[in-house]
Parts: sequence; structure tokens; C-alpha cells
Amino acid sequence: MNSRKEQMKEGEGNNSRNEANSGAWKFLWSQNTKQKLKHFIWKCLRGILPVNEVLKRRSGKGDERCVCYGEKTETLEHMLFFCRHAEMIWKAAPISWDGLQEFRHNFWLWWNCLMDAKERIQGRDYIVLTINILWQVWKSRNSIQFNREERCPEGIVKKAMMEWVEYQAVGSVDDLNRKSGDDKASNGGRWSPPPKGYRVGRGIVARKDDRGLIGAWAASDDKLGEPAVEEALAIRQGLHIAKEQGWRKVLIQFDCKGIVGKINVRKAEDPNTGVLIFDILKIRQDFTECSFFFIQREGNFVAHHLVKFAINLRNDFVWQESFPE
Repeated sequence: MNSRKEQMKEGEGNNSRNEANSGAWKFLWSQNTKQKLKHFIWKCLRGILPVNEVLKRRSGKGDERCVCYGEKTETLEHMLFFCRHAEMIWKAAPISWDGLQEFRHNFWLWWNCLMDAKERIQGRDYIVLTINILWQVWKSRNSIQFNREERCPEGIVKKAMMEWVEYQAVGSVDDLNRKSGDDKASNGGRWSPPPKGYRVGRGIVARKDDRGLIGAWAASDDKLGEPAVEEALAIRQGLHIAKEQGWRKVLIQFDCKGIVGKINVRKAEDPNTGVLIFDILKIRQDFTECSFFFIQREGNFVAHHLVKFAINLRNDFVWQESFPE
């Protein structure tokens, strides 16, 4: 990213938001996100998003000051990055682009530097989540401007996160299958641990009986256990969450056939997973109904995607909206 930063600094005065040959446009339209979000970023890059400064400049009417606090002119960059409301949202976000701070005064430069992040581990996922956060900053601003309603920063970030997760779940199953096939071809289908120093991610998703998404939990840990142990830890955590929420009837689905078999036959003798399975069976008694089922990875895609995302989280992520009685 340093090379691009240097190029951006050298050519800062010559950059045009309408630069036809820039890779920024191809990069934008290739993102795995909703068309309306791509169109939103397109307007930002073109400098035509109707913030107060743009409306004042074009029509000569209205107030160009920031709608949230009224302290400064509401430019695009002020609205997205520098307004105190926007700063609180970014502070609550699970990702940070500290290396791009110096480019926030010019969205075109900021976006061009952001493109380099696609080469990082999970870089493309973080970029798409960033687009969702930018979109929610804009929507929150509009809620204040037109409805005088201000939402809490944490709620805005959680909304962005869940819209991102839901879209990935709907649109990326085929890609996951292809990658899984490539992994099996390269290692014979057997699990092998990553190098030391890697983090373990856990993703838990809660749905109502109509399949509606009502909550998600993403966490990471420096520990590295066997796959079966990590699966059992995630199941136990899921049961604790369900118990805390007061749910009485739960159905647990996960993609580790070995663990579901041991739980359902009440086999807790395994030296690696025995204690965890014993805990799971004990917690199970606190529910009116509690069943465990194996599900293919394709059917467990949302949780799997959260796992990949959680590995690089700075903090644990919890999203909750409404829950059944």
C-alpha cells in the first residue's frame, strides 16, 4: 500500500474524480455487494452525492453547514469521516483503516488507496463491509436531516454488519463450494492446522423458525485446538447464548458430523472433547427442547462466513435485533 500512497501524494493535485481510465471504476463494479451501494460509492467518487455543500454550490440555496452539529461545511468527506457523528460510528466499527487517515480529506484518494487492501487476507470482505458502513453513515445522516432521528453508533454498525453478512450468505454459496473443492484437491480433503500464531474464529447465527435472521456472534481467540474441539467450544457458547436469551426450544445445526454423533449418543469418553461434550449435555437439560443436527457447509454458510471474518476482528462482535418470546 505504501507505493500507492506515494503515487497518490505525488499526483494529488492532478487526480480527477471523473478519470475515465482509472482502475477505481472497475474495482468498484467488481465488489460483491448490492447495486445500490455501488451506485452510492459511484456518486461519492464523482463528487455528486447531494451533501449540503454540493446542493448549495449547485443551486445557491439552502444551508451548507453540517446537518448533525452545524459546526462546519458539510462536504462529502466531512459527512463520511470528520463529522463527530461519523467519527463515533467508525470508532464503534470492528475494522479500522488507520493507514488511510491522511487521505480522508479527498474521497477519491482514499478509495484508490483502499483498493490495495484487496491483497490482504480477507481484504475483499473488509472492503465490502466498509462500503456497507459508509452507506449506513449516509443513511443515518439522512435520518437526522429529514426525520430529526439520531441512531446510536453501535446500532448503525451492527446494521451494516448484518446487511453485509446476509448478502454474502445469499450470493456467495457457489464461490464457497468452488473454494472448498480447491482446498480438498490441494490437501486431499484432510484438515491441516495453520502455522503457529494464527487466530481461531467462531461464528454463531440465530434464526427464528421462519428462517429470519435475529442475531449473530463473531469472536476470535489466539488458541488453536483440533477442529472437533473448536466445534464443541462453539456449540457450548451457542447454548450459553440461547440460555441467556431465555429461549426454551432450540435446534442446533453445525457442520461437524463427528461431534453431532457424539452428542446424540451421549459419548463423552474422548480425551480431547469429552469434557466439552459433558458440559453440552448438562446445559441441554436446561431447555424444554434441544436438538442437534448435522448440516452441510453450504447450509451453514452464514456462520462459516462469520468465522472467516472473526479471525481478524479487533473485538468480539454481537448483533441483536428482536428475539422470540
